[in-house]
Amino acid sequence: MSLAADKESVTQLLNRISAGDTGARDVLFQSVYSELRYMAAALMRKTRRNHTLLPTDLVHEAAMRILHADSLTSLNNRRTLFAVAAHSMRSILVDYARQRAALKRPTGSGRQRTPMDEVLEHFEASERCSVVALEDALVDLREQSQRHHEIVVLHFFGGMKFTDIAEHLSISLSTVEKSWRFARCWLVDHMHPD
Repeated sequence: MSLAADKESVTQLLNRISAGDTGARDVLFQSVYSELRYMAAALMRKTRRNHTLLPTDLVHEAAMRILHADSLTSLNNRRTLFAVAAHSMRSILVDYARQRAALKRPTGSGRQRTPMDEVLEHFEASERCSVVALEDALVDLREQSQRHHEIVVLHFFGGMKFTDIAEHLSISLSTVEKSWRFARCWLVDHMHPD
């Protein structure tokens, strides 16, 4: 299937969902599953290789949030669907990090470690920041520039290449690259003001 045909079929499925066709949700998930898994795998590459959390787990959690949300009916094209998926994957990691931080406070709580603990610990060690601090900085960046925020989320959490981001946002590749450099510097300055 060509990219244009694939874009059209996702748009048609989203239109069917908006029209109330509940069966279209399953068809949509099946048709975009491999790309969602690619996005999750790109995010998981930032983690240890021997952890037990799989990209499939992240995809399924994100899919549950997206496909069963009322907001799915407001999505009108492939670009918005994948932007929502990247945001959802980010949200899953942030929610988990906040829950984990809340449970860490009382020492010796007997809490069981989960695969997501390993993912977050590796992320925080390799990126030298906490997921929650990154989320707070991204919220501030979104207030400054929606486009810069979107590029960071799609590239960092969605694993998208700059050329794909340019196509999805209908902007030039050079604009994406400049925006990424600016956003990355802004985030570093914002998270490490020293």
